[in-house]
Amino acid sequence: MSRTVFIAGALLLASPMAMAHPAHGSGIGAGLLHALTGIDHMIAMLAIGLWSANMTSTNRQRLITGLPLVLAAGFALGALTGLGNLVATADQAIALSLVLLGGLIATHKLGLGQIPALLLAASFVTVHGIAHTEAQMGHAVGFVLGLMVTSTLLVALGANIGQWLKAEAKPAMTALGLLVSVSGLVLIRG
Repeated sequence: MSRTVFIAGALLLASPMAMAHPAHGSGIGAGLLHALTGIDHMIAMLAIGLWSANMTSTNRQRLITGLPLVLAAGFALGALTGLGNLVATADQAIALSLVLLGGLIATHKLGLGQIPALLLAASFVTVHGIAHTEAQMGHAVGFVLGLMVTSTLLVALGANIGQWLKAEAKPAMTALGLLVSVSGLVLIRG
């Protein structure tokens, strides 16, 4: 398992971090594609899922089912307030959220009570929604729908992986948490 984690980490660090928000065009296809190719987005959604392994099953389901609405709310907040123009700030907030999430994953801790943990995850997702406002104002509905679908699938995948690792391979969960934190640090550094 350690060789797999090392290879995954090397590939992650070799990815084009400057392309955290690559241009995919617009509409639903762009939203679906961004969640899989925007490295910050993919890591964040998988990490939220991994971290949710420390939640009760009820709160994990709340997180997964509520995520699309929170992402859309963040997008709307950015569009309505002009916060979407602060993409560099939102990107830094996303990177910091990865550092924090990675630490929580690596230590196998929720870090908070169940409800504060849900609120923290919601704040991470809201910032992500804000970050995508500026790129897709012309085709917002389709983009957000695509982003919501793929993001939810990534969080659910991360949650399933996290549940398995928590039960079967805690050292791998620790390693993945550290990789998430390192990816956040790399994104901060730019």
